[in-house]
Amino acid sequence: VLSDTQRPQYEASVQEWQDKGLPPQLAQQLSELRYLEPAFDIIETARTRKLKPVDVSKVHFRLGEALRLPWLFEQIDALEVNGRWHAVARGVLRDELAAHQRALVAQVLTLPGSSAEDKVAN
Repeated sequence: VLSDTQRPQYEASVQEWQDKGLPPQLAQQLSELRYLEPAFDIIETARTRKLKPVDVSKVHFRLGEALRLPWLFEQIDALEVNGRWHAVARGVLRDELAAHQRALVAQVLTLPGSSAEDKVAN
């Protein structure tokens, strides 16, 4: 389900965990955790649209990649936090970006195309 540009980061994470002595299966599971963050949005969209979660997740990740949203999330995470209110503001930025991505995914799912790539290209 991960895009071609996200896969190297995932594989590097797996290798990093294995280099620390973790078994391959556990290293994979730990590396997958960061990609589970949008799981609730994906499942909710799949439920309301009566689609398979895997199909929604493909659109979610392809659209995110097309809009460079992983980079934008990283920039938000890199914002300096000096106190509680900065942390709250950073959290709100993340939540707002995720909400916009969820809304865009729902719209893209209505577009013509048989694959996630086709839908995002439209």
